[in-house]
Amino acid sequence: MSKVLFSKQSEKDLSNIIIGLLLWKKISITEEEALQYADDIYLIAHSILHLSYHQKCKYRIHQLYGEYQLKYKRNKRTTWYIIYDIELNSGNILINKIINNYITIE
Repeated sequence: MSKVLFSKQSEKDLSNIIIGLLLWKKISITEEEALQYADDIYLIAHSILHLSYHQKCKYRIHQLYGEYQLKYKRNKRTTWYIIYDIELNSGNILINKIINNYITIE
C-alpha cells in the first residue's frame, strides 16, 4: 500500500511555518493555533494519495523540488504549495517542499 513520506526539508518547512506564525508581528496567534495550522497542511499533504490527477509544477522554483504540486488555499491571501514526487515502484508520495505564494514569485 502506498504512503506519504516527508523529506527532511519538508519537515523543516512545517517547523518553520509554526515558528514564523508565532514570531509574526502582524498577527497574534497561540502556540496551539500555530500547531493546528501546520497540522492542517500535514493532513492536506496526506490527501495526495487519494487524488485521481496530479498537477505538474508550473513555477520554476517549484520544479527545483519536485514534479508535482498540490495547491492548498488557506485563506484569501495565502496559498500553500506542497511539492512532491511519486516513486515509480512503490507509488509512495515523497513530499519535498512546502512553500507559500509569497515566496512563489515569477
